[in-house]
Amino acid sequence: MTDPLGWEGENADPWTLWESSGRKGTPSYNLFVARNPPKSESVPITGRQITVGKIIIDILNGTFDQVVSMTANYGPFESNGLIKSIMPSIFLNAFDGLGQKITQFLQPVTINYDYKDADLLNISEDSLKIYWLNEETGQWEGLPSVIDSLNKTVSAQTTHFSQFALMGEVKDLVPPVTNAVISGEKGEEGWYRSDVNVELLGNDNEGGVGLMYTLYTLNGSDWFEYKDPIIILSEGAHTITYESYDKAENKEERKTISFSIDKVPPEAEIKFNPDTLDLDIIGIDSSGSGSAIVSISDLPRQKNSIKITDKAGNTLEMIGRNKQKGRNARIVIESLQYNNNPLINVDPTSLFVSYNLDSKYPNLRKLTQTFAVRGETRVSLVYSAKTNKTNVITKIKGQDRIKEKLDGIRILKLTTENGKLKYSY
Repeated sequence: MTDPLGWEGENADPWTLWESSGRKGTPSYNLFVARNPPKSESVPITGRQITVGKIIIDILNGTFDQVVSMTANYGPFESNGLIKSIMPSIFLNAFDGLGQKITQFLQPVTINYDYKDADLLNISEDSLKIYWLNEETGQWEGLPSVIDSLNKTVSAQTTHFSQFALMGEVKDLVPPVTNAVISGEKGEEGWYRSDVNVELLGNDNEGGVGLMYTLYTLNGSDWFEYKDPIIILSEGAHTITYESYDKAENKEERKTISFSIDKVPPEAEIKFNPDTLDLDIIGIDSSGSGSAIVSISDLPRQKNSIKITDKAGNTLEMIGRNKQKGRNARIVIESLQYNNNPLINVDPTSLFVSYNLDSKYPNLRKLTQTFAVRGETRVSLVYSAKTNKTNVITKIKGQDRIKEKLDGIRILKLTTENGKLKYSY
């Protein structure tokens, strides 16, 4: 830490004496390129008027019983709880001919501040007062002050010199509030299946001095000033951190919103489950939403709809004729539709499963699985528990039949992939 005004006192720089938890203060240097220089004036017994920038000091006849030297040094802006200076403070001192500081005057000296150019945006003008720093208590104390709001001046009298500051009560101490509005095609909480538009609507409190700006960072990148809605096109997880500032320099506590974008519809996997002895319809989402939800509903003309929905609300609907349960289960798919895209008609494609159980134990004795595309492809898997082998027979239109014998039980899968129906085992 350092004092940017530098140290100009006669004693040692107090920052060099400061120490806490092994940290020591550094020498204080004047860091300003340009700063009003100190002013020194000789004041006769008859008194005189001294002007220091926007400050006029009236010293009347008889204030001192000898010729004195008065110095004026500009200081920093100061604050005292809920009050704040509107102009730089000033250090005033008076010395006698021997260089001794004069601590008490024979009659009051008038200090007059001209605040025409001061920023009163967040300061109550009626509360303006000249304060002095009591070095014994370290507290700022107000002097009885007279405000001339027409000429924009404040005056007060003092019988001693010190550090003085023109201060007033802060009007707005309440930080602004920012509301984040997210627009897009929404699925479950925090999930979207489209581009996302984010608006950061900052507002200052009622009676406040007004919003200055809103800052934000997207996915931990650099901070930017918010000016237009943030449009996010890319899929995946996104985080926006934001905060607003008002013209009174009140800062909002940082807030964060998080959401994910998934524009890719789910796919389906249909297969026999040896444990439940039923066909399983599984929703597969490859874009990060997680497991999808499967729902089945009846349609006219003895058809069924199997709809798979991921967390972002993307859907795959398969329409056909289905019988899921029992020893003879069949699913026939005649068309597919992803989200609201055009319907995809396919050659009727079926997955048929039948099985027999052991008469003594509830175990599979025989399992037959068949994938078929009408007039094109037929794949049959026949498993026998007696031999613990699966016979596979594949017949594709225009090709010779292929037979193979595999060890153990093999499960035939029907899967969707970008509007196509495929099989594997």
